[in-house]
Amino acid sequence: MPFLPIAERELRVAARRRATYRTRFWAVLIALVAFAWQFLWLTRGRVPSTMHGRITFTTISGLAFVYCLFIGARVTADCLSEEKREGTLGLLFLTDLKGYDVVFGKLVASSLNAVYGLLAIFPILGICLMLGGVSFTQFAKTALALLTILFFSLAAGIFVSTYNRLERIAMFFTILVILFTTLAPLLLFALLNDLTGLNNKDLWPMFLVSPGFMFMLAMESGASGFFPAAAFWGCFTCTWFLTIGFLWRASLKLPHSWQEKGIKPPMSKLISFQLPQADKAQGKTFRAQALEINPFFWLTLRGREKLNHAWGFVIAIIMIWFLGFSGAGNIMLDYDLLFPTLLFIHAFLKIWVTSEACTRLVEDRRSGALELLLSTPLDVKEIIRGQHLALRRQFAAPFLLLIVLEAVCFLFVI
Repeated sequence: MPFLPIAERELRVAARRRATYRTRFWAVLIALVAFAWQFLWLTRGRVPSTMHGRITFTTISGLAFVYCLFIGARVTADCLSEEKREGTLGLLFLTDLKGYDVVFGKLVASSLNAVYGLLAIFPILGICLMLGGVSFTQFAKTALALLTILFFSLAAGIFVSTYNRLERIAMFFTILVILFTTLAPLLLFALLNDLTGLNNKDLWPMFLVSPGFMFMLAMESGASGFFPAAAFWGCFTCTWFLTIGFLWRASLKLPHSWQEKGIKPPMSKLISFQLPQADKAQGKTFRAQALEINPFFWLTLRGREKLNHAWGFVIAIIMIWFLGFSGAGNIMLDYDLLFPTLLFIHAFLKIWVTSEACTRLVEDRRSGALELLLSTPLDVKEIIRGQHLALRRQFAAPFLLLIVLEAVCFLFVI
């Protein structure tokens, strides 16, 4: 048997797939549009020409960093859990395939377009070298950091997918693992800084496991006053250790994770993430009313955990803000900090709503339920209306609370 046969097969298939080439085209086009818009904005303003290359390089690199950090939740978080749901993962292990064969094969199949998309924008970043303000060392370190963060995100998605069967849960925990690895050292630093009074020179080693810290060091034009010159390579090594660790653990776990699990004991209900359930009589009345309003809306009432996730996210954001306000005071009301934070939160919420709007119909189409629905007297308008009611029920109340609190914060913004 050849080495990594699944990876070899997937590479041959991808070479004949049109999407493999279209991905690079669209990645370059988006990068060119961002570059042109940024350059035109700088030339029309009062920014010195010596800063054009630096600012453009920072903007495009920042967008690429966000892309690399969260791409694992999009392309690899469901690559193995999907095989479990369809019952095809066990068939692979009836052969001589090992866990690492399947893991690296799925990694290649799922991440090839993501890697091509990143490589395609490097020439756009190289243009900033000719504009000035960016050194070749800075460009090389940034490219190396982005590639490392990309593989870290992909490996985190593979790792989480090994332990889950449902797509949403796998994507959620992939984002959670990535954010925890990136932000936990920063929060720990802030806590230790308040308790002990130590500065960056004493606490910088805890940042080595953070991919965001590596990207920040790569963007620096030279050695930072707070961190030694070798900090970038230390962070680079730690990130690759985490990446290899994720893949190694997934390879060991995967041959034993495809079997069906037994029924969970009743005690598991006590520790599951669920808000208090409504009264059964009220629930029956509500479902009966929903059936009269729209049958498709009635179908979407299955799975109360979706509503809990929306409330849980908003409550978590509010608690994090209050913790920051109690520790840092009025700095949490600073416009330069508040506006980018809210912009990031709203971007995440828009992606979440878009995903929810698409997933229900995709799942119904995959399972054949959509064909059954279209064979009933329900027309397309009623199905869309039911989907809209379901999204409003899931997101309207918690998001309205978040918007009201944001408006109150902006009344006291500094």
